[in-house]
Amino acid sequence: MTKQSSDSPLFISYFKTLIKFCRLPGMGYWLLILLLYSASSSMAPTMFRSLLVDIGLSLSDIGWLLGIVGTIANMLGGIVAGLLIAPLGRKRSLIVFSSLWTLSMMIYLLPAFGVTNLPVLYLVACAAFLTIGMMTTATFTIMMDKSTLESPGTDYTVQSSVGLLGSIGAAAISGVIAGAIGYRGVFALSGAIALISVIIIAKVFDTDKSSAT
Repeated sequence: MTKQSSDSPLFISYFKTLIKFCRLPGMGYWLLILLLYSASSSMAPTMFRSLLVDIGLSLSDIGWLLGIVGTIANMLGGIVAGLLIAPLGRKRSLIVFSSLWTLSMMIYLLPAFGVTNLPVLYLVACAAFLTIGMMTTATFTIMMDKSTLESPGTDYTVQSSVGLLGSIGAAAISGVIAGAIGYRGVFALSGAIALISVIIIAKVFDTDKSSAT
């Protein structure tokens, strides 16, 4: 009982900090962007792995394609984004990167429509992982911008948790969605979610607390 009562003020303080952060101007839209980005960038790659199995790629080929080539592309995307964010500014970077990311989501439709030769599969993997790396770097940068001086750790954790929720949730239901509407439907849905994010970023994203505009 003593421990519970002593922890209560700490919990209340944390809860108040959380509510205060979520009520910051434009924060609702930003958390929605994080949720949508994470969902789209998780749903399509998850089903792409299943598609590679279905079209008969060996485990070694899949491991090389996603584990090696995809990882290198993702790292390059992060480096490119890091170089471009300052000159472009936060909002413009998000618009450019999210637009490229949307296009990469749509490229997943190529193997879904039967174009499954290795050059195309490498193109799909490289485009997707490259743009996801760019978007991840941009979102992480802005997540730090959006964290307040009073509670930076809590604020960053809230944003990360929203992204993680979108990613895990989308991955969990991607198989169910694929069973209902097929690979083409999943990839089209991922692209649509990405496009919605681009629109939200262009229309209402607030660069408050960003060092660039």
